[in-house]
Amino acid sequence: MYKTFVKITLITMLLTPLFSQVSSGGVPKSIQAGLSTVVPSVILPHVDKELLLAEDKIEMAKDVPYRFGTPIEVQYNLHNSGVWEDVTGGRLWRLSIKSDDAYSINLLYDRF
Repeated sequence: MYKTFVKITLITMLLTPLFSQVSSGGVPKSIQAGLSTVVPSVILPHVDKELLLAEDKIEMAKDVPYRFGTPIEVQYNLHNSGVWEDVTGGRLWRLSIKSDDAYSINLLYDRF
């Protein structure tokens, strides 16, 4: 039984790279064009992590899915924020989005 487990584990580890995300390589346009690293920033409203953790602790007693994040609706778009810059072959829009003490930032677009 142990040998079978080891064999399956090794085969899985060897085959995993075959099904990994495909990388197309390349360098970001902003680096290729030598653009400034200074980008307009927006800072999202503070989220009370302690309050969220306390709520999550209560929810854990129930049979509900874990919370992934806290939605913060914003209205940033190509016309009211960020900066457009000319690069070879077109234009590039850049905006830095910051959230103090955030574990991660995920974006959902409604029009793109």
